Amino acid sequence: MVIDPEAVARTARRALVKAQARHELWSGWWWAPPEYVGTIAIAEAVYRLEDVAWVTPEHNVGDTLRQAGGGMGRPAEVLPRRGRFDIVVWGGFRPVGVIEVKTRGYSTLKRDVERVCAAIRNARGIRWGVVAFIYAWGDGQQKAGRERVLDRTGSLAAEAEQVVGDFRMGFTRHKGKTRVRDEGAWAAEVFEIRG
Repeated sequence: MVIDPEAVARTARRALVKAQARHELWSGWWWAPPEYVGTIAIAEAVYRLEDVAWVTPEHNVGDTLRQAGGGMGRPAEVLPRRGRFDIVVWGGFRPVGVIEVKTRGYSTLKRDVERVCAAIRNARGIRWGVVAFIYAWGDGQQKAGRERVLDRTGSLAAEAEQVVGDFRMGFTRHKGKTRVRDEGAWAAEVFEIRG
């Protein structure tokens, strides 16, 4: 069983777009939905992919690494023993990939990229991971929301690519369309990381 990480990344991005649309319908507000809305949308969509046996949201980090034939390794602050991956993807009886999701709190996006890289490095069964996120920003006095979203997602991608490069792993940015709303804009993106 081989699960294509590119298919997982594309599926995760589409699922985030659908989660955003549902949240906008439910709430009447275009701003990014709560993280759990995106996490469940991604888990449901990835589960339907070929060769995916299971997906487990909020799966313990230590258990995931052991089940994938690895251990905690270092640094412990990146992979806290009691921490949780947002989604673990299973191919048969072993975890093969991890997914981290962000819809708010972008300051921790770098830490999520580091966490995915450390998981790939520390467990031989985990070959890839994705970091999926929605970035929303309102119009400012100097720049429109669309420009602010494009600028910030570009800098987040550059920072993530640097971190992944430091781990000597592969990086692909799956850039989404920037959607403009009355007072701002948002975009769904995914960073695919390969060991």
